[in-house]
Amino acid sequence: MPLRKKWLGQETLQRQEIGRSTRYETKTKVDEYKNTKGEVIMTKERQEQVLYNYLRYQQLNQCKFCSYQWMAELTSKYKG
Repeated sequence: MPLRKKWLGQETLQRQEIGRSTRYETKTKVDEYKNTKGEVIMTKERQEQVLYNYLRYQQLNQCKFCSYQWMAELTSKYKG
């Protein structure tokens, strides 16, 4: 975190991937059934397994106001 807590001053100097993983998560999906007029006449909920990939990064940041530097660990999640 920036020393003065001014996030607008954060600059990323370096980013390095430190790990990856793949996991399934259970998500609830809602199916809608419509009549010929386009009106929803029924909905059904169902459970679905969704594959997600996770990437972990170590990032070196610097404050552009005072040049204070700090390390942060970040995780990105996206569908696989």
